[in-house]
Amino acid sequence: MDKIGMFAVLLFAYMIGILAGVLYVRSGRKSWKKTVLWKSRYREYAAERQLKERARAFHRLSAAFRESGSSSYERVTREIAATALAETTSKVCEACGGCHLGRMQLQKDAYYLQYLMNSFVKNGRVDNEDMPRIFSETCCESELYIEELNEELGRGQLQIDWKTRFLEGREAVSAQFAEMEGMLEELADQTDEQEDVTDRWEKKLKKECHKLGLAMNRCFVEQDAEGKLQVHLQVQTAGRHCIPSKEVTEAVGKLMKREMRLEIGSKSVVGKENSRLVLMEEPEFGICYGVARAVKEGSEVSGDNYSAMELPGGNYLLCLSDGMGSGHLAAAESESVVELAEQLTGAGFSLENTVKLMNSVLLLREGEQRPATLDIHILDLHTGEIRSRKQGAAATFLKQGEQISLLESADAPIGWSASLLSEEQVNKVSEGGILVLVTDGVVEALPGAEKEEFLMEILRRMKEGSPQTMADAILSLAAGSEAPRDDMTVLVAQITRR
Repeated sequence: MDKIGMFAVLLFAYMIGILAGVLYVRSGRKSWKKTVLWKSRYREYAAERQLKERARAFHRLSAAFRESGSSSYERVTREIAATALAETTSKVCEACGGCHLGRMQLQKDAYYLQYLMNSFVKNGRVDNEDMPRIFSETCCESELYIEELNEELGRGQLQIDWKTRFLEGREAVSAQFAEMEGMLEELADQTDEQEDVTDRWEKKLKKECHKLGLAMNRCFVEQDAEGKLQVHLQVQTAGRHCIPSKEVTEAVGKLMKREMRLEIGSKSVVGKENSRLVLMEEPEFGICYGVARAVKEGSEVSGDNYSAMELPGGNYLLCLSDGMGSGHLAAAESESVVELAEQLTGAGFSLENTVKLMNSVLLLREGEQRPATLDIHILDLHTGEIRSRKQGAAATFLKQGEQISLLESADAPIGWSASLLSEEQVNKVSEGGILVLVTDGVVEALPGAEKEEFLMEILRRMKEGSPQTMADAILSLAAGSEAPRDDMTVLVAQITRR
């Protein structure tokens, strides 16, 4: 074989070796990628399973905590009634002995003892009609007996009050366990709602980051059921210079042909240290709002507090709370309610779980019970859907053009009872829609008997203007020329298109 032939054979063998190496590396990379993907999916599966196991554990804790103590309460009330009967009989009946009441052994009749105690708790005392018929027919000291029995039952009232308070706290803790169960279940189910589309964008994003002088260490892109994208990047600069995160956001938006924005909490500048950026699609809607307030005459501070803030994930919080009474105590109570609403919704809790957890916290507080009203709304800036929950709050008005909707609340304030009867209300708002939140002081100061209808008519006739102008006009209408008799707050929020 001549030299040319040998060279061709060697060249061919060399090319075969290179091709085999490339195929090997590629197969190795694919195998590695599959392994990493499998491990990632398995971790997700394991995490979901652990969350659901913990949810079931909280369910069992809630059931066990709720079941414990009820029979104990009934036993204590019966013991108090039996002791009261025995003490009264020893003081009144032994000297007389003229009837058979003392020998009837009412202290052992569980049904009658429970009936007697329920009557006393309900009416504040027991009367002749609550006693056996033989008592009214034969007792010659009936008035003395009834008075003495009421005194004895009154001495046991303190123990009943303590037990009732204990049961309310137990119910609140049980409700918290149940809410933790629901939250863990909800968190576990969220993994199925997002689709991993990293493979479609990873190379393009890496190339785009390279153009900006960034090294992309990790990338994760997910898409929700509505097609909205969320991009998670771990990037750093190659040199000492820094790049504004806004430039990265704009570059990714152009690449994906979508309006993107930085998620709340992401770094504003990317440097040589590894930085985590979360980019989400720009919501379709935005919020502008105005607030007008007046303090009750003679008070230093308002007992009302409010919040209007954007939440992670493209949601917006509107919250208004009126503390019971006025002054510093009412202000502190409503402030704590608003702060809890901000923290829980900001952490991703649903509106229902937020309200229930806040109610449990207020019920379990030490000292005097001080409930507060709650008027809370979560607006989805992507869809325009607004979820509302009202606890003892004044009516809220939703204005869309000439149409005015009334959101009312028939339930007690938050922190009043372990059971919450109000339901979540869902409405769809469009561009230009206006939400008007007011406290009781505003509504009560309006003229006429049908105060809500009066304000609805005013809103219907009100010319378009800024939310602040509307809030000032409503407060001026309610306050008039007189000094405010109660704290007044008006919060007006308008939905705008970005």
